[in-house]
Amino acid sequence: MVWLIGNKGMLGSEVFNVLTASKIKFFYSDAELDITDSKLLADVTKHEKIDWIVNCAGYTDIDLAEQEEGKALSVNGHALQNIINIAKVKDAKIIHISSELVFDGKKFTGYSETDEPNPINKYGYSKLVGEQVLIQNYHRYIILRTSWLYGKNGVNFIHTMLKLYGSGSTVSIVDDQTGSPTYAVDVAKVIGFLISNHADKYGIYHCSNTGLTDWFSYAKAIFERSLLYGILPAWIQTKTKIVPITSKEYTSAAKRPQNSYLLSNKLRVDYKINMRPWEESLDAFFKSISKKKV
Repeated sequence: MVWLIGNKGMLGSEVFNVLTASKIKFFYSDAELDITDSKLLADVTKHEKIDWIVNCAGYTDIDLAEQEEGKALSVNGHALQNIINIAKVKDAKIIHISSELVFDGKKFTGYSETDEPNPINKYGYSKLVGEQVLIQNYHRYIILRTSWLYGKNGVNFIHTMLKLYGSGSTVSIVDDQTGSPTYAVDVAKVIGFLISNHADKYGIYHCSNTGLTDWFSYAKAIFERSLLYGILPAWIQTKTKIVPITSKEYTSAAKRPQNSYLLSNKLRVDYKINMRPWEESLDAFFKSISKKKV
């Protein structure tokens, strides 16, 4: 039995679909179950047989976390102890989702699992605390770090871009921050694979689509596909301009790393899982939301 925490979120909703399609027995919870409330978690799970706990819940507003550090730390960090307590009682394995923002972005090449974390914003720090709580207090865990996540549900870069493009305006996008956009469906499939195959190689794994890009190039790729797959009308092409800017020209509450590229080699070595190139996954996403056959 799998307990899926955060089933309505961007990733959790896709994990829900994968578990359902795979006919894996599971139960789920979302915001109605506060993971910072240890007694509530114990009461809800008391009579459940649990083999896996998949934690897709989290505080996700990177900029607001600069003001709400305590809330971010509570949900992304300290709540992991409550989940661990349930796992110990049930003798369950934990899959926990983390972020590329645990790194400072100063490395010129891709980040591996052995690179030292050093977050430069409060959201990244809260995610690192969650990792540390898990590592220090439990042993049957798999931490999946992912990057630039997008999907059908939740707030993400693609949805923001489509809204801006639809207004037919000039859109300024940072071109000096690199990483790899990652499709939530692909991460969900990895989670389904790990559960179905009774994964028992524990530790931290990077789980992102492959290939390096920057936000500006990614924004252009979104624009091109939004026209190709009929998400936006053709006339938008003459009305919308996408212009590059530097990180110094872009104002945000939370500082972002210059390089967020995660290498997913360990997944391939340990589990023979090959992540798709980000362009291929982006096409798959647009096909899934398009009514037009290309």
